[in-house]
Amino acid sequence: ISGAFSLTVQAIQLGYCPRLSVKYTSEDEMGQVFVPAINLMLMLGVILLIVGLQSSSELASAYGIAVTGTMAIDTVLTLVVVLSLWKWNPVMVLLAGLGFLSVDLAFFGANVPKIPDGGWFPVVIGLIVFTIMSTWKLGRKHLQERLQERSMPVEEFLTSLEENPPVRVEGTAVYMTLSQQGIPLSLLFNLSHNKALHKTVVIMSVVTEPTPRVNPEKRRKIQKLGESLFRVTLHYGFAESPNIPKALRSCSREIHVDPASTYFFMSRETLIAGGESGLSRWRARLFITMARNAGSAARYFQIPLERVIELGTQVTI
Repeated sequence: ISGAFSLTVQAIQLGYCPRLSVKYTSEDEMGQVFVPAINLMLMLGVILLIVGLQSSSELASAYGIAVTGTMAIDTVLTLVVVLSLWKWNPVMVLLAGLGFLSVDLAFFGANVPKIPDGGWFPVVIGLIVFTIMSTWKLGRKHLQERLQERSMPVEEFLTSLEENPPVRVEGTAVYMTLSQQGIPLSLLFNLSHNKALHKTVVIMSVVTEPTPRVNPEKRRKIQKLGESLFRVTLHYGFAESPNIPKALRSCSREIHVDPASTYFFMSRETLIAGGESGLSRWRARLFITMARNAGSAARYFQIPLERVIELGTQVTI
């Protein structure tokens, strides 16, 4: 059960799952988490399992498929880690891997005849989870491409500011964006609507690295784009919880930030199915449904809600 919670948090960090409410049960251990939505899903899954399977033999069949399938998948993932990360001798790794896989697949093959008698349950659950995770990953990729197409190059933005200088107001504006290039739509919309720009503007993006944790020295990258215009890229490991206000305070040497006059601007996209994004119609609708029910980005990034301003836009995907 606790493994389901921690794996879900890591899936969120890696962009394979929508944001969910996560409660940290320890001040010292980042891995001690509780995800209420997953807990509810586990409860419903247990109820469906008990109601759907009519006998203990069917439950045993489901258990056999789940365990032997997990063993085979773990062996494949271990081989990937040993080859791609540890760089061990490929010949020796493949020989050892074939030995382990032959045992795992033998056990799995012995349970395949039990699929009609209850073994179908873990297979169906696995397919559903895989569909959800792959759809969210692909949908986010296509959404980012759509937003990138509508963003403005930095040079063009700076030129427009020189030609038509806007009114500059006191304070700091932090614009959260997925992309590390161009000017985000939230900044363009705010400037177009209010005809004003804060004296200090920070374009901030968060990158989740495929490692549990990132060294504090490599946490942030600050780039000065123009007069009082900065781009900050924060790097977090998948086992870490992003804290944007804390990270912003750590940039005080390069960027003068007053927490009392700092506001965070976020873009809330209203997604519409029907674009030529490469997603099938059913997958696009599934992604839109998940996006509508995703948790608050402000809560996920631990940003005070009274400091958040959301700007809406429609995106066809």
